[in-house]
Amino acid sequence: MGFSTSGAVVVILIGFLIAMGAFVPALFDAGAATGEAFSSQQQSMQDQANTDINLEFTVTYNATSEEIVDSPIATVSNDGTTTLDLERTDRLENGEYVTLDRTDDDVAIVEGDSERTDSTLWSPGTVLEFEYEPDELETDLEKFDDEDDVWEYDEQERLTLDGSDDDRIEDRLKIVTEHGIADASTLEVTLERYVEDDEEEDK
Repeated sequence: MGFSTSGAVVVILIGFLIAMGAFVPALFDAGAATGEAFSSQQQSMQDQANTDINLEFTVTYNATSEEIVDSPIATVSNDGTTTLDLERTDRLENGEYVTLDRTDDDVAIVEGDSERTDSTLWSPGTVLEFEYEPDELETDLEKFDDEDDVWEYDEQERLTLDGSDDDRIEDRLKIVTEHGIADASTLEVTLERYVEDDEEEDK
């Protein structure tokens, strides 16, 4: 009887040790995987915090002469501390995806007074530029004239409008880069016009 009881205890103990032998490595692996996932999440959050871009989308138009003064251009400054890659940066124009190709003539990385052409890396402090032809815009600038009611007073020679001010401005641009960071802007239209002063009118 005593031998049978002892044998049963031994069998149970052996079974317990075998079970623990399978359970402990699995528990260790799960803990390691959880730790790696947490570390990766922390790194991702840190990368997001260190990434910042600022988009401006502008054009200047003289409503009197009906001429483009400054061509349409989008500038995106890398204001963060993370070096970004153009190959991981997307451009959405009026909701449509547009391929971003570093070799295009209308795409440039500007650093100070010079353009970098030998790399797709967009480092902190540099500016990504997209140049547009006027006919590439959805906005019809000829709808603005020097007698338009958007002018606030008679002698005003310059004003700036965007999509929130005027529904004639139809262009919207969004830049999405690494770590899920994005910035969006409507086209900012600066209008100019010639205004005669009283002395010129008297002549």
